[in-house]
Amino acid sequence: MHNNAIPNGHFKKHWQNYVKNLFNLANPSAKHGDTTLSKRKAVKVFPRPAGKLRPQASARHQRSLQLILRLKVQLLPIVREKPAVEFVKVTEKMKSFNAYATLCAERTKKRHLGARLKKAAGGRGRRKEIGERA
Repeated sequence: MHNNAIPNGHFKKHWQNYVKNLFNLANPSAKHGDTTLSKRKAVKVFPRPAGKLRPQASARHQRSLQLILRLKVQLLPIVREKPAVEFVKVTEKMKSFNAYATLCAERTKKRHLGARLKKAAGGRGRRKEIGERA
């Protein structure tokens, strides 16, 4: 940087919300008070973390969980049948089959079907109706 220029600060849009600073010189002990409070809380609830790890579940979700826990009825287990699997030996014909080329050929056949049918019917298209120019 030349001439004591201040470099561009590539901050996020609301970076001020994530920076904690204490510019209040009238009460410099606020920072000290905050840290001691958090340390005291951490000691008080020692095995658990001092803050929340994740947001609280919604009230409706909690009610449904409580209802499930209070449920005394035996629920029927879901039994799924395993599908029958047949194994087939891979033949040389299967190995030599090129799926990509086959799909491309079929797509081309479908795309040109109308023109091929018209040609087979003997039509030459729009020019025949208008009158062909020399």
